[in-house]
Amino acid sequence: MLSVELKPLRLRSLDTVRYEHASRLLQDTDCRIIDVAFSSGYTDPAHFSRAFRRMTGVTPRQFREQSRLG
Repeated sequence: MLSVELKPLRLRSLDTVRYEHASRLLQDTDCRIIDVAFSSGYTDPAHFSRAFRRMTGVTPRQFREQSRLG
C-alpha cells in the first residue's frame, strides 16, 4: 500500500526534473528539440512534447521562442 501512495510522488518528481532540464536546454542552447527530448530522458519526442505542453501550456518550440523574447 505504501508503494502505491508514493508512486505518483516519484513520477511527479521525475517529471519535474525532466522539465527543469529541458527548460534549461531550450532557453540556453540551440539544441534541436528532439535532442532536448532524448537528453531529458524521453525515448519518444512526441511524448516529450505532450508532457512539456501539459506542464507549461505551450509546446517546447513556443517555450523557446517566448523565453528568448524577454
